[in-house]
Amino acid sequence: MEENKYTKIISDMSEWGNIISSLIFFQREICSMNNWSYSEIWQLAQSKKFMVWAGYWSNNDSLFEKFSKYSSYFKFANGIGIIGKAWQEKRPVVFEDLVNERTYLRSEILIKSGLNSSISIPIILEGKVTNVICIYFNKITDKDKKECESIFNSLKEISLNKNLIDPDKADLTNLK
Repeated sequence: MEENKYTKIISDMSEWGNIISSLIFFQREICSMNNWSYSEIWQLAQSKKFMVWAGYWSNNDSLFEKFSKYSSYFKFANGIGIIGKAWQEKRPVVFEDLVNERTYLRSEILIKSGLNSSISIPIILEGKVTNVICIYFNKITDKDKKECESIFNSLKEISLNKNLIDPDKADLTNLK
């Protein structure tokens, strides 16, 4: 596999002990590296019928705290919303104008947070999506899209520690 700037970060994920901790580390690193302001982690629920909110990272907690809290009340079925669409398609999904997206349920608080675009990146293990990382932007650029595609390809190419992201071994007791 060709070495890229995400290889070391992905390699370091195995040191975090569980999927959510490793993904929080991962999103912090990729967002800091690319000067992105806010991202969320979504986890497949025990029922495997929904993706549920599992955490976030931001460079400004006071700006994004309400958005994060509001997001935590949602869950998405396969194919539904920006999270469910990435889950269904098993590839990054770009939404350039969430404010005018009829199906986006959090647009009012999105506007207050200064966000309008997103890319959802599925985490795939053995052909199944186990998590989705959703990165939000004020206005997404072509460079952002290329970086997210590179992140997705890096995650696909690197053999991650199965115990780290195997939902059957993850602690999902508080996710319904």
